Amino acid sequence: MSTAPLYELGAELQELIDRIIDADGEIDQETEMLLDRVQLQFDEKVEKCVLAIRAYKARAEMIHNEMQRLQDMERTQANAAASLKAYVENIMRRHSIRKAGGALGKAYFARNPMRVVLPPEFDPRELPEQYQKITVEPRKKEMLEAHKRGEELPPYVEIIQSESLRVK
Repeated sequence: MSTAPLYELGAELQELIDRIIDADGEIDQETEMLLDRVQLQFDEKVEKCVLAIRAYKARAEMIHNEMQRLQDMERTQANAAASLKAYVENIMRRHSIRKAGGALGKAYFARNPMRVVLPPEFDPRELPEQYQKITVEPRKKEMLEAHKRGEELPPYVEIIQSESLRVK
């Protein structure tokens, strides 16, 4: 990948600069030795290297800006998808529609797995021991299983099942 036109750098120097790019931007001993041998006046060689440095920096800045632009586009696309999903969910709920769409895309409500919900101020040490972990955390899985078996849970334990929109 050339950094500047050949007429500006000279073919020999351009070849060595391309070699630097091929080596992930590193100058190895052999390349340094070959750069030293390039037959140019010292000031001219430095000037031509500076031209290449400017071109590298400009290209790096251009790549950085392009990456930023693409990240912004990615964020915008993700936000648009989330906003449209929220919109579809809202209108489907408002019209009490559970499933809609066509051959190319569908949206429907599906039940999420049941989960145990406890009040935020609830102290898990108040639960019966069978629903506690050694760390004195609520054993929600056991409470859910007990609920499924028809066992009675403490009155402050609530079993809920929410739903979320699935889009295909």
